[in-house]
Amino acid sequence: MPGRDTAEQAQLLKIVFWLAGPMLIIGAMTIWFAARRFDLPGPVVLLLFVGLLPATWGLILLVEHATTRASHGLVTALHAGHAASPEPGFSRQEALVAQGRPSRTGCTWPTIRTTSRRWWRSAACWRAPSPIPTAP
Repeated sequence: MPGRDTAEQAQLLKIVFWLAGPMLIIGAMTIWFAARRFDLPGPVVLLLFVGLLPATWGLILLVEHATTRASHGLVTALHAGHAASPEPGFSRQEALVAQGRPSRTGCTWPTIRTTSRRWWRSAACWRAPSPIPTAP
């Protein structure tokens, strides 16, 4: 079972154990009683019995897929209540670039929690930018 972790493998084995046996028994009994009731020929009954195995495996995979999706959805829903939503608007760096002051973007950053909207700046940010040497 490549691509599955241990918990998913255990879940698949539980589904196989609890679902495959009853489904095979119920399916075989249904085919048997339908064959007797409707007087089905032998090759048709054999074909139905052979088709019961892939149908059982398909149902097992369907149930495994549904339970995996449901469990992932439940975990996402449980953990989504604790996640902080991103703040709307632009970051301080984006605002400085839009104002035409990209030299200060490297030395501004928000506090850990931006509830107070204070921005810390290092002393190097307040120095005048060095002039760019031009060729004479």
